Amino acid sequence: DLHPLLKLRAGPVSLILDHGWFWRQRRSDAVYGPPTVVSVPAEASAERFVGQQLIAELALRCGPHLRLTGYYAHFLAGPVITDAGGRDVDFFGTWAEYTF
Repeated sequence: DLHPLLKLRAGPVSLILDHGWFWRQRRSDAVYGPPTVVSVPAEASAERFVGQQLIAELALRCGPHLRLTGYYAHFLAGPVITDAGGRDVDFFGTWAEYTF
């Protein structure tokens, strides 16, 4: 896993840009998804490169207690995933955090 990250902050706004590359340690390793469920069995591919993920996260602090966040991730499927019939995938999320 290689994972450079850039975080920028200007007042109450923060932006995170993240890029991750993923490999299997051994060709005999499966690829797991939460909660430890096999997503791609080891024998589905002889390759090691799983894929790469691009992430952008934008957050806004709305006072001392509230933070709003928007999140986007794009996973570019590598040979391990495509050999098993998988493809690229997008994920969008938003959430609010209230602390007291």
